[in-house]
Amino acid sequence: MIDIQLHEDQRPDGDEIRRRAVSAGGLPVVAVMPLWVVGDSERERWLADSIAQDLAIHLCRVGWVRVIDYLATRSRPVSASNPLDAAVRLGADFAITGSIRKVGNETLVKLQVLCIPAGAIVWADRFKLGPEAESISDQDDIVSGVCGRVADFIAVLGQTLGPKAIGKPWQQTSILASVSRFYDYLHRFDDESFRAALAAVEQAVRRDPQFGWGWGALSFLHVVQYGHVNRAKTHDPEEVVGPMLKRALAIGPSNPFAEWTIGFWGISSGRFDETNEAAERVIANPLAAPGEVGAAGTMLAFIGDKNRGLELTANVLTINPRVPGFIRWGHVIKQLVRGDYEGAVAHSRLFTMPNCYVESLLRSTIAVRMGDREVARQWLDRAMKLRPELVSKPKFVLGRVFVINEERDFLLDSMRLTGFAATGV
Repeated sequence: MIDIQLHEDQRPDGDEIRRRAVSAGGLPVVAVMPLWVVGDSERERWLADSIAQDLAIHLCRVGWVRVIDYLATRSRPVSASNPLDAAVRLGADFAITGSIRKVGNETLVKLQVLCIPAGAIVWADRFKLGPEAESISDQDDIVSGVCGRVADFIAVLGQTLGPKAIGKPWQQTSILASVSRFYDYLHRFDDESFRAALAAVEQAVRRDPQFGWGWGALSFLHVVQYGHVNRAKTHDPEEVVGPMLKRALAIGPSNPFAEWTIGFWGISSGRFDETNEAAERVIANPLAAPGEVGAAGTMLAFIGDKNRGLELTANVLTINPRVPGFIRWGHVIKQLVRGDYEGAVAHSRLFTMPNCYVESLLRSTIAVRMGDREVARQWLDRAMKLRPELVSKPKFVLGRVFVINEERDFLLDSMRLTGFAATGV
């Protein structure tokens, strides 16, 4: 961790700050910029200072980034100056910026993360702080959520470049685009984002054959294209996926994403021993990002190690509630089988993959179990449109994801309750 305290009377220049940051390991440098305060409210100024300082402290606990706390305790009113100029001067790879203003009885906070060399916004969101009595707890939620969501993205960039980042431009477009588009696909799971992710990752590995994370991501996309999760479109034999994974691990033996993909491939191919071993390697890997640990926990839950797997995913969801929706699947099916339909609804509200048939099927199951057969049928129709094999081979299709018989049979029975009937049910 780098602790760079900046004071008006003794601030090192940008070159010195950058040198100290990269000398600690070549990891991505994140500058937490002061929030712009719109207006002259002392309370909003205090909140801006407090949020910026908390963000810096939280990010310092993340082992794969280096934090520059640039005037984080000194907010300023909106003026003509541009805080990004300071981020560029300091040599930051990423900057967290934002604004805060009072709107009626509430305070509106806007935050965004920018990739400085590429000039691209990689994440943005806005939040509302309630009355003063609620502000501290609301602020804690904002800070933890932002840090988790930012950390996963930066973690992958840190893994992919690592020490190679020193002295090289972070705007290596193919790498930045491949990571960004891949995570966009994991949150959307639709055909358009799949094609964009596949093209970006393929371009990245062509330009840099030593891009180990890219080979792991490419293998995952080929597994998906084979049809184990989304639509079955092309037959991609194991002879293609296997070499990609071996290449990824040969480049980076501690590549947690490649290990996670091995586990995913193991589930979809019925090789649960491989899944268990791969998940354990991810969990034990200190470089694994929260999303990767959560994915490993999900795999353990699906192959039978329910309690441990769900405990891991619950911890990850606390850090980053906006991880891809599949990390919530294990919690939803557990709650459904136990009859905790309200708990399942709460998780389903944070699903992030609207074009993945599994999420549509889980929504259908929730609806029919709560007595809304009409809505359940609509979601089931959507699931079957996304995955046509559900019509003729539902037991086989569900068995590819829900390998525990009790859970698979519960879903099949829920399909019957909607009025659906097929030879495979």
